[in-house]
Amino acid sequence: LDTIIMFPVWLAAVLLTVHGIQVHHYIPDASYDAHNFNVTLIGEPTMIECSTPPCFNPSLVELPASLAISLAPNARYLAAWRFNIAESLCRNLASPRRQGRRRLGMRTFMALLDEHFETVAPIVTTNGLFMDLHMVDVRLESHGSTLLVHGMSYHHGSMFWTLSQLTLGADEKGMVHCNLSSLTHPDVHQSTLRNYGKNLGVLWSGDPDVPFRIMYWLKSPNHAGVYRGLPPLATASEISKLPPLYLDGYPAHNNISPIDLAPEHPGLYLGVMHTHWDTVLPAHVKKINATNHGNTYMSYFFVMRDIEPNEVIAISAPFCFPSRFQSSRCDIIQFITSIERLASDPGVLLVSYGINDCESAIVKLQLSHVLRFALTGARKW
Repeated sequence: LDTIIMFPVWLAAVLLTVHGIQVHHYIPDASYDAHNFNVTLIGEPTMIECSTPPCFNPSLVELPASLAISLAPNARYLAAWRFNIAESLCRNLASPRRQGRRRLGMRTFMALLDEHFETVAPIVTTNGLFMDLHMVDVRLESHGSTLLVHGMSYHHGSMFWTLSQLTLGADEKGMVHCNLSSLTHPDVHQSTLRNYGKNLGVLWSGDPDVPFRIMYWLKSPNHAGVYRGLPPLATASEISKLPPLYLDGYPAHNNISPIDLAPEHPGLYLGVMHTHWDTVLPAHVKKINATNHGNTYMSYFFVMRDIEPNEVIAISAPFCFPSRFQSSRCDIIQFITSIERLASDPGVLLVSYGINDCESAIVKLQLSHVLRFALTGARKW
């Protein structure tokens, strides 16, 4: 497994001061009008904070009650945040730094949250330092009783996707620690994929007797590239040759590991994808630079079949979550990192997403509303 970097809590505050990144310099008008782009506004976002802002692209997973109680009082969720001093767009939604320079600062920290999404305890090393996963856009997921973590890292011009099994425990001092190990499954023969793309999704029930599959991309005209095993039988070049799926003239990108809709809808999965139009930025932001990874994000729910060729049978209208600065507008970057179907209430989806590469938020949605929105193509939520 990749080396885990240890990052002291006090150093985070020092580095933030040195680099002059302050969340209160955030640009409140970094948004676009939902009506003008025919985008449906859904949900009521709740902002979530981390111990070392700026932090964004969060992923949340609900912990089993017995595990949560053993770790810390009031713990309910495990959360991960992306943190990057060199890349954060809090100040101006743009960065003049070179790509290689920006990637030097990539970090991901984790913490336990309570039912109100407030930090209960950070995940630390045995020395009491923040544990850094040394990956970005990390996904935390529960597959049956197994907790998985996967994300991206970049080295020497290549991209690496790494998958690990995650276990948690607390010591006699009450500090919470995490252990990463290779997943034991007959289909899994390695932990890392090189240059197979990013934003990959895992399709697995948690049962070792059930095939382990990965969704690599959304492909034209209407199917998902799902392959069994790690590594898959198909090569990276074979997967990349398939034409991408386009929505409204823009290539669609996957966001999450699709959610099994059984038992209500056996044989179907719910997913999320996004496009970015790279069109509208405030004039004073345009003068500085363009955003590094696109802007004017549109998100779409989709429903796909569980059997090959994994046909996408429905795609929702484009949607976004209301900006906290103006509820009729969409933040120009809203990146959905994970959706958790709550074990405590399977009719509720917990959506976590990053805002403008700076902040983090969650939205709770009724699964029935999401399916109606996706299956009917309705423009109203």
